[in-house]
Amino acid sequence: MPEVIFRFGPEPVDAERLYALLRDTYWAGDRSLAQVQRALRTSFCISAWDDSQMVGFARLITDFATHAYLCDVVVDPACRQNGIGRGMVRRLTAHEAVATCHVHLHTRDAHGVYRALGFNERPGFGMWKSRRRAWPVAGAC
Repeated sequence: MPEVIFRFGPEPVDAERLYALLRDTYWAGDRSLAQVQRALRTSFCISAWDDSQMVGFARLITDFATHAYLCDVVVDPACRQNGIGRGMVRRLTAHEAVATCHVHLHTRDAHGVYRALGFNERPGFGMWKSRRRAWPVAGAC
């Protein structure tokens, strides 16, 4: 693994770099830079750095009491298969700020990685309400 440093919080994150990383994903390719910036401000984040270059990112959407939703786990393609994603998820979900939370995850891939980190599949768990609209909406939170 490269010499990677993990940092918590949105402050060190380069939103434009994150936007570029997310643009090539199946789940966030249609997000705008403004949406990425807004998500950063309202999430519990971790980023991975190799020198001054951000090479990975993950975040939790949480109430810090009962539930946390793990999302946007992304690693620079040139740095994959080095344990960076695993390291971010392990550190983020083990953080004392979310120690009492059930962590939820919805993904089509990397099930083996997440199982090794303590996640279990729950068939039939959950429902989804999709909201596709122009962003931002006046008065929306």
